[in-house]
Amino acid sequence: MTALRLMFFAAGLLLSLGAAAQTPAKPAGAGAGAAAAQLHPASVPLAATDDSRREARALGNLLRFADRARNTVAQMRAQAVQATAQRSGKSLLDAARIVDEIIMPDFGDVEAKIEALLVENLAAGFTVSDLVQMRTFFTSPVGQRWLQSMPAVERDDVRQIQLLAQETFREAISRHAEALHAQGVNF
Repeated sequence: MTALRLMFFAAGLLLSLGAAAQTPAKPAGAGAGAAAAQLHPASVPLAATDDSRREARALGNLLRFADRARNTVAQMRAQAVQATAQRSGKSLLDAARIVDEIIMPDFGDVEAKIEALLVENLAAGFTVSDLVQMRTFFTSPVGQRWLQSMPAVERDDVRQIQLLAQETFREAISRHAEALHAQGVNF
């Protein structure tokens, strides 16, 4: 969900920048309540409506929610195979057979549930107008380029963050080797 939230943040930022450039300045004293009514924090969900669900579904098609749900179930399966192999001592091939025969049939409707959850979260987290604006952005040439480039950008972000974390961990271990050794921890 983090990647999805990042997409919405970036899209919202771009849309708000565009709207700010087109919106005339409010006269002094225009109430803060009006601004608060236009914006709401993502942590305060709105009530999803049929219209917001329809728009969220359309946006979900552009954002490939079905693919995301399918990939999530594939990740769940891979984790179940790993866990089964570790707990049983069986090979990954045997563990995969066990998971596919016994566990995965229970996941038959999980893709649809994930997709519905993503749509519901969008519908409850944004107004219909927000969703229309996001869909407009994602159907624009820059929105399409953004959608096409994000998987590579996210992979690069993850790789760079992992490298930074590994470097920081190695440096911390080196810097605190004596204290770690005193606690019985040897790296």
